[in-house]
Amino acid sequence: MIDTRALVGILDSILEGIQVIGRDWRYLHVNDVAARHGRTTKELLIGRPITACYPGIDRTPVWDVMLRAMTDRTSQLLENEFVFPDGSRGHFELRIHPVPQGICILSIDVTARKEAEEARRRAENLLHHAQRMEAIGRLASGVAHDFNNLLTVILSQSEIAAARATGPVTADIDTIASAATTAAGMTRQLLAYTRQAPINRGVVDLGVVLDGLRTILERSIDQRIELVVDTSRKVPPVDADRSQVEQIVMNLVLNARDAITGRGCITIALDEADLDASHLVANSCTRPGPHSVLVVRDTGTGMDAATQARMFEPFFTTKPEGRGTGLGLATVYGNVQQHGGAIRVHSVVGTGTTFEVFLPCARQPAVERSPRHNTRVGPAGPATILVVDDTAQVGQLIRMMLAENHHVVMLATSAEEALHLWKKNRHAIDLVITDSRMPGMSGHELVRRLRREDPHLPVVCTSAHAPSDLRGAPEPDGSVAFLEKPFTRASLAAVVAAALGHPPRDAPPIRK
Repeated sequence: MIDTRALVGILDSILEGIQVIGRDWRYLHVNDVAARHGRTTKELLIGRPITACYPGIDRTPVWDVMLRAMTDRTSQLLENEFVFPDGSRGHFELRIHPVPQGICILSIDVTARKEAEEARRRAENLLHHAQRMEAIGRLASGVAHDFNNLLTVILSQSEIAAARATGPVTADIDTIASAATTAAGMTRQLLAYTRQAPINRGVVDLGVVLDGLRTILERSIDQRIELVVDTSRKVPPVDADRSQVEQIVMNLVLNARDAITGRGCITIALDEADLDASHLVANSCTRPGPHSVLVVRDTGTGMDAATQARMFEPFFTTKPEGRGTGLGLATVYGNVQQHGGAIRVHSVVGTGTTFEVFLPCARQPAVERSPRHNTRVGPAGPATILVVDDTAQVGQLIRMMLAENHHVVMLATSAEEALHLWKKNRHAIDLVITDSRMPGMSGHELVRRLRREDPHLPVVCTSAHAPSDLRGAPEPDGSVAFLEKPFTRASLAAVVAAALGHPPRDAPPIRK
């Protein structure tokens, strides 16, 4: 026979919590594990009613289940979330069985498991969000690339037509060119979202940026909205493109302005944070360490969970039709990601939204670099230029504009065709102009192949994307020149003249 003391010792040593509650709802027995589950002691429970030990329990779902087990004499199973007096929560798996004295409750603490499941769910949501944003980014990047090719043709042809036209038709051409310029701005925003817009990094003081923007920000919001720009906290400078930082601030403030329907307040402030590995996973930041934080807070309408899940998608907007392109927050997201930073959002419907932008602190002071030039200098007069672009319209347009300066142009629609022309005319070619993004062999690889045979060959890369893709190619004598699409006759003439070693000059007028 096992005596009572030995039996109590056995019950105290098992992993499950055990509670025996009498028909009058008083505790008859509690083992050590069950007492720890409730963050109390056996002495404070045994002999007392459960409603006195845990005030308010008779108004919870677990009470209804215990009552059913007590009255119907049936076993019950449930998972219960218990809120402790300090506000923390625990999760317990409960098995409730009728016994002659009343009911017996067996409990297992599954809090760690629930927290692990929740952490996994959050990680999966972050992964799905990142995959969705990446897919949208690839789509936006492809659209921007193809659209910029068309805009290059539209803008350049408008420029040529305007030079030839006279009379009222000139105003119509100017309207076309203006619309194309606006469209080019939208594609730049798309490229910012996809992290492929050109970026010019330097050491940027966020306080100086905010002070410089103060006046234009005040003019951009209504008088009903109070603007507070707090630069009293000095934070370390960041490694960033100042123009993109200004764009981040402007877009966040304008977004905050549109979120405020009546009177309200927008606050811009600075902070610091040292992000570790856990922050990197949660915020998609690319490197650990010290960050300066730009905080933009508003008292607007706030966003629900569904809106927050899509707020950074390009062209997604909750504004009425005609009041926004849906590219503002998408541009912010792209700019922050391109800088290796992170963005965190806290929003409550009816209360407001806070955006925190984390930007990596600058590792060293900015160094001014003197321009480097190719050592191979082109002829004083017209040159022979190999033009490579998979879009036939763009290639023909470049040929026409180069012909205005009497250059001889060889045109290829692929890198493979360009290599064929190079092998036949290598010693005659003075300059190569290539698109960086083409099917098959890219402009990047074409430059590497050509530079292996002629390290001093001048090269101009035309692209809607950042020139960084080409900077990995062997370049013993300087950088590959970059010409952003869409471009004009003047910008093409200037970059070609610089690459050939000619003094820059205006493009010649178009002759009828």
